[in-house]
Amino acid sequence: MNKAENVTFIENKLDLLNHLKRTKEFPRDVALQRVVELLNELNTIKELKKEKGLINRICIDSVENWESINMIGYFINNHVKKNSCR
Repeated sequence: MNKAENVTFIENKLDLLNHLKRTKEFPRDVALQRVVELLNELNTIKELKKEKGLINRICIDSVENWESINMIGYFINNHVKKNSCR
């Protein structure tokens, strides 16, 4: 992964985290808080690929808001598919 891709990944991650934290569900949705915590710890696409299964499982099983689930899924798919050749 080159530096530009990593910067884009970090920028997109921060935008997603800020949006998720501002949702009305965030204060009372423990699963969403856990996903935000996991995403916040990721610094590379390689780390995202490693945690993808856990994040998806938490979202599907426990996150209450489908809009948030879809945003998280889109973020993961967008970054994992773009870099799956590496």
